[in-house]
This record gives sequence, structure tokens and C-alpha cells, in this order.
Amino acid sequence: MRFVKETEANMAKKAYEGTMINTPQSEDDDSLNADTRIVSSQSEEGVKSGEELTSYIEDIASTVRAGLEQSVSILTPWFFNNMPRIYYQTTPRAEKVRHLSAIITGHVFESKQTIELRDRERKKVTYIGPGGKTDILLEMSEKLKGQPFKLGTIYFSSDKLLFLSTFLNSEFIPLDLTNERIKEKIVAARQSLAVEFPNDIDSINKYLENLDNDYVVYANTERIHITYRMYRQMLGREGAQTFVEPFSGSHKVRLTLGIKHEQASDILGEVFQLIQRYGYQILRSVITRFTEGCESPITVMHFTISNDKEEKIDTESVPMQKLTKALRTLAWVDNDDFKVFMRDPFNFSINAVNLLRSMSSWTHISLSKENPYYFSEYKIFNTFLHYQELCGDIVRFFRLKFDPQLAMKLEDRIAEVTKKSEELTTKINTNVVGDVERRIFFECVKFVKFLTKTNYFIPTKTGLAFRLDTKILNKDFYKETPFAFFFVVGRDYRFFQVRWRDISRGGLRV
Repeated sequence: MRFVKETEANMAKKAYEGTMINTPQSEDDDSLNADTRIVSSQSEEGVKSGEELTSYIEDIASTVRAGLEQSVSILTPWFFNNMPRIYYQTTPRAEKVRHLSAIITGHVFESKQTIELRDRERKKVTYIGPGGKTDILLEMSEKLKGQPFKLGTIYFSSDKLLFLSTFLNSEFIPLDLTNERIKEKIVAARQSLAVEFPNDIDSINKYLENLDNDYVVYANTERIHITYRMYRQMLGREGAQTFVEPFSGSHKVRLTLGIKHEQASDILGEVFQLIQRYGYQILRSVITRFTEGCESPITVMHFTISNDKEEKIDTESVPMQKLTKALRTLAWVDNDDFKVFMRDPFNFSINAVNLLRSMSSWTHISLSKENPYYFSEYKIFNTFLHYQELCGDIVRFFRLKFDPQLAMKLEDRIAEVTKKSEELTTKINTNVVGDVERRIFFECVKFVKFLTKTNYFIPTKTGLAFRLDTKILNKDFYKETPFAFFFVVGRDYRFFQVRWRDISRGGLRV
């Protein structure tokens, strides 16, 4: 056929433009006119006879078959030439056949749509779609939200025309060591791990014995090995940890995130956004959740990433440091509606979103004593949504006051903070329509003005802490003024530590 001889570049181009699947037609025939003649013939002469109907069906089947054969001849070599090698090494043959069949018959390229495949027990879901943009991953993460999957894989074709991901949410399945392939992988992984970690023999054995059988099916020896590195790191730690390892002789790096307690589906969208935010793109990913052999569930996510320019990545660069810091922050920030501020059109950093979350909590606590309905958390959140520019102004106001990287003399900083405060007051009075909304933003400005200390800019922390001047307290509701108090915001908690003397003796309120 003519298409079979085309170059790989031309085939990829046609795939992207949606011209991969064409139904052969005779030179003097038009399919629309042909269908019209058939309908006309049936309406005028009645139903076709048995022989005519049989001949008609065979003609249609032949045309469909020719179209499928043409698509198979084009897409099969393209598929096997462009999917990553690890995909072929770790994906069972039956699934590769199913994936390729879905690409051909689902018109992935022609209609530029994502196909969703589920198994009969609805324990496995596969998404296959065109393109390599993060937006596609974000859409997928929304569909996965709340699902307790134990294993996930994400692959992009080398030409960025296709993505393919599979997620399993079945129960834990013990290792089937009667399966020779499974046994070989475990034996090989045990040997390689013993070389790197000779003092961890008991830990290695416990790790391997408690692996899920499905995970080993979809893994190779190297994947089992590198996953142990993060698993080992997380055993005695809380929160989140990251590793960044460059591939030898390549512009790609492996970014590994380990996190406890979290369902991967609840944070997957945020992880995708953060990787994109700092200028990187995902080439492939493997996500595994460990529930057996450890006190708390551990999720390990491996990402093979490159930068947008496909240049060698400096693992000590500022963007990479910001990315790893932000990923570690995911372990101690709330998984709530405020995450929307990380997305378009807001695009706030994860720390800035948590600052907004903190100001929302403070505003609710402070003003709800006047009216709990006017100043509900719901009302404050929606006010922030409506006035996104003001939210950005207040975050910048906060940074102006506390950012240690701003090279300013103290007196100059104080003068700039005073000037910015006055500008914000004018802007709120001018641009905010309702009295309730104005009070909300004035309270946020007041919160920043009365802050005296914060750990916001410290790289490693497990919550966002603020020391506030006690003059911020409303005398109508707080008759006694403490010596000092601290406001701390963490995952699923808010608390105050109130001091009545210079030396703290407790006073914790959660």
C-alpha cells in the first residue's frame, strides 16, 4: 500500500492530523452519494432480497476490513517504534494487543479523544489519548480522584503524539512464587539490593516478601530495586521525601517522591502541576502504594522528566530545588478546595496557596464572632476566587515584609510596607463592591501588618507558623491581652499557642 512506504515522520504527522484511517473508495464513487442511493433504493423498491443483502454486507465488511488493515499496517510499526522500551519490558503481551487495538479502532488520532478502557471487574482502568500536554494528565487525575489505586503507570510516545496510562485498584495480592517469571524477578532484585545495601538483609527480605503480585508483574528488576531506595527512606520518616537522579549520558532525570498516608489519586493533579510549573515535562511515571510490611501506607512515585528545551538538567538548579521543596510540602498542606489557586488563571505557588488558606482561617476565626454567616469559610473562599488580583497583591505584600532574599535596608523595607499597605487600602475601597468582601480583605491586610515572625521561607517545615502582635485582638471579644500568641496551620489542623509570660509554659489550643 502507498501509506506503508511513507517515512516515520510522515506517519506521525498524519497521525497527529487525524488522517491515519481512511476508507478506500473507487475513483468514480462518493460515499455520501452511495449511501443516499442505497436509502433511495430501499425506500422505492422495499427491503433488499437475501442475495442482495448478503452481497451488500460483504461489500461493507470488505471496505471496513481494508480500512482496518491499512491502519494496522501504519500504526503497528509506529506504535512499536515510539513507545518506551520499559513499556514493552513490563506490559503483558495481551495488554499490548488490547492497547494497540484500542488505538486503531478507537480513532484516537482521527478524533483526538481519550479512550477509557475498564476490565470486567472494573479493577483496572486504562486511558489512551493523543498528545503529551500536562492538561491531559490533569483531566485524567480528576477522573481518578478518590480512587484507592495501588499501582499506576504513565507512558508517552517518544514523538509526544500518544499517552497511555493504566491504574489498578484491586486488593493486595500476595506474591505467586510458583510463577517462574515472578520468582526470577524477586531473586534478581534480592541479589542486586544485597550488593547496594549489605547491612539491610532483613529489611530487603521484608520488602520483597510483602510486594504486591501485580506490581511485580508490571515491574522489572531495576524498578523493584530503585523503589526500595525510597521505601527504605520512608520507613522511619513522616511527611514526604524526594530523590533526583540524572540518567548517565542523557538530558533526562528520575525524580522520585515518597509520601506517607496519602492516596496517590488525591495529590496526583498537584504533582503534575508542580512539575509543569517549574519547566519540566513528564516522559513516563510509575506509582506504587505499599500497605503490607509497613506501619503506615507508603506511596512511591517515580517520574522520568526532561526540561522543555530537552537540555541537560542541573539537579542543583533553582527550578529543581523549588520543585522538590514544593513536592515535599504536599505532605503537610490540606487537600481542599484551595488547590484551585494553583491552577489557571491563578497559578499561585503551593506556599502562596497555603498562605491564602491561613489568612482565610484567621479571617473566619476573627470576624465570625461578629457574624458567623457573613464571614463563613465558604464566603471567604468565594471572595478570594472573585478577586484573584487582590489575592496576589496581598501575597506580594506579605513577601515584601518578610522575604529574606529582598536586598533592602530595614528602614527602606518599613517604608515600602507602609506605602503598600496604603495602596492596598485604596484598592480595596475602590474595587471591592460589597461591605462583607471589603471587611474580609481588610482583615487579610491587617493579618499581614500585625505579623512579627513566620517560618514561611524556611525550606523544611511541617506546618506554616505565624507570631502575631497581640494588638490585633479585638478588645470586645478578648478582654485580657496575652503576652504573645502563635497561629499554626498544618494538614487537617489549626492551633494557637498562647503565652501569658515571656517564658512559655504551654497553653496549646487545637
